[in-house]
Amino acid sequence: MGFIDRFGKDFEICPATFFYGVLFVKNKLNQFRIILNLENSRIVVLLNGCKRNHRNSQKQLYFLLFSFALRICDEYNLGKEKVDVVNQGFLNLFKNINHFNGDNQQDLLLAVQTWFERILREAFVDHHHKLSFTKQTPAEISL
Repeated sequence: MGFIDRFGKDFEICPATFFYGVLFVKNKLNQFRIILNLENSRIVVLLNGCKRNHRNSQKQLYFLLFSFALRICDEYNLGKEKVDVVNQGFLNLFKNINHFNGDNQQDLLLAVQTWFERILREAFVDHHHKLSFTKQTPAEISL
């Protein structure tokens, strides 16, 4: 079974769409799918760059995880605030990237996504607490 066969025979690789380990494929109706094909060594390079605050590495990791983050935040029905939570999650990710330990992981991208999912959920809880606190009246706060 080839790399593209598992996505159906009617999908084809879009020309010049392999970008930072992301492969785009489309079908006859121009419906796109994204296939991640990153090796652990490329993820390690990205993470090491992020640990040294290299903006290019942070940008690549942002593009790599952005759609994943939006899917996680869709579970909470945030509407317009979804991007705020995602961006806060990325800020927390880059601030705490030195705490990530991906040693001995078979799939490093999955480990990063799992860790980032926990960060996003904490960002959502913080956002929810912030909103619920600002909706209280001064009389309710003094109680």
